[in-house]
Amino acid sequence: MEHLSAVRARAGAGRGQAYGTEAADYIQVHHIKPIARAGGSYVLTPIKDLRPVCPNCHAVIHRRDPPFEIAEVRRMLRKASAQCRKP
Repeated sequence: MEHLSAVRARAGAGRGQAYGTEAADYIQVHHIKPIARAGGSYVLTPIKDLRPVCPNCHAVIHRRDPPFEIAEVRRMLRKASAQCRKP
């Protein structure tokens, strides 16, 4: 996972900032191509096919079928954050 640190798919604040140090290093890995649809001959390439995401974002990504794109979840978070800042 070291190679992914530079392309981290985080959508916002770090887990350590949100949950404290106990959760700072907790991460899940999202398969860009759903495994169920990959087929028997599919060869996973970690750099191309996997993205680290926080557990909450990962759950949101899979709230629909097909899954949301990571960029869509980022937009959701930005929109919700902007609405929270409105007086």
